[in-house]
Amino acid sequence: MIPYKEIWDNIGLIQNFNVGFNVKKNKSYIDLTLDDILQIKDEFSFDTIEYAQNIDALITNISEYVDYTFRYKEDSSITRNWFNDSMPKPLYKILNDLLGIRFIFKSNRDELQKIRETFIITCPLGPDKCRIADLERDGYQGLHLYIKLKNNTFPIEIQFWTRTDALLNQYLRDSIYTRFDEPDVLNYATNLRTWLEQLPSVPINHPIKPYVDYLYEKAFQTNCVGAD
Repeated sequence: MIPYKEIWDNIGLIQNFNVGFNVKKNKSYIDLTLDDILQIKDEFSFDTIEYAQNIDALITNISEYVDYTFRYKEDSSITRNWFNDSMPKPLYKILNDLLGIRFIFKSNRDELQKIRETFIITCPLGPDKCRIADLERDGYQGLHLYIKLKNNTFPIEIQFWTRTDALLNQYLRDSIYTRFDEPDVLNYATNLRTWLEQLPSVPINHPIKPYVDYLYEKAFQTNCVGAD
């Protein structure tokens, strides 16, 4: 049983962090420097990490079904966005995923979709606070949400992955997307996704661990859903 209410309680506490102005409407940087932005990020991390860790404790109780991890945006990424002339300059664009949360479920894609739908429905301030931003490109797949409960705080990015996603997505980011942009390499990434999704199912009524679960548990050194 996924503790939707308790997860949302902690997300609400995370989004109590107040930057003092409407993040989305702040289009001018006259009064803000990069150092100011990095300080805001540090304050946000310090004030909210307890609640991100609380979600980890909740998921530990159902770790046979789901893994959880989170990360705060790195200073280098913020700096890159700050100096990117092609990027719109509202602060919420620079820090649109200041906190990223990821759930990795031992489920198929259809089941994952239903889990996310339930998560959206249970949002205490209504489903309109959840913006769907799915990503499917060159083998990468993930069900994504951006959560913004108040105007004066930053969006939280939430990713919902299957174990197949977990096996493939990080590999693609680390080994392909940041290094190669050739069609044959990207086609290889897509073919990897197809191969993983077309693995045969285990025989019915036989206690055989599915190959994806075996690979996942070896990759993350766990006997259940474990680490990112």
